[in-house]
Amino acid sequence: ERLVTQMTPEVDAIGLEYSGLAAGETIPTTIADQVEIWAEELTFELGGLENFDEVMVFGFCLGGSFAHELLNVLDQHENQRRRLVIFDGHPSVTMAKVGPLAELRYAVKNELNRTMASGRLEKRLIEMGIAQIDAMSNHLPSRIDVPMNLVLSGSSLSLGPVTPEDWSPFVESCEQFLLPDIGHVDFVRHRLEHLVTPAMQFADS
Repeated sequence: ERLVTQMTPEVDAIGLEYSGLAAGETIPTTIADQVEIWAEELTFELGGLENFDEVMVFGFCLGGSFAHELLNVLDQHENQRRRLVIFDGHPSVTMAKVGPLAELRYAVKNELNRTMASGRLEKRLIEMGIAQIDAMSNHLPSRIDVPMNLVLSGSSLSLGPVTPEDWSPFVESCEQFLLPDIGHVDFVRHRLEHLVTPAMQFADS
């Protein structure tokens, strides 16, 4: 919400929450399943996107792969400009490059289970985390003809460094914005959203 308030007053924004967080909802097992839910939400809220000249989708961390897929499935209307903005996010194919996936998943699951056993995290969040890992590891992104801005903090990411070259096969172009003096969650934790907004503007907006 604070991120949106830092942008121009003319911006209409909708926050899309991961369905696995909703009580009673089935945790989506694939990125496509989640994106289908979001596409339905957007249609319900807006009645479609045909009345918008510009559409921008922002994804944080793992949400970057979901944001990319959302732009892949939404119908694009004539003369409508689109942009993808991702903060500290790897493309899903990175999951296959960080070592044997089964070993990684096993290690993460064990660590999360230990956290749950100590009472620091509820079972549903454990299940959601595992589902997200599986969803990313099984997802092959398609190329979309949309320019992208990759915003990078100064943090060392758990999946390793990410560069514009990692995203280039899957977008029209990729421009990098470096914010070396803030950490992975600092822009939210310390109300630094204004540092991200320059990457969320169209060139002549």
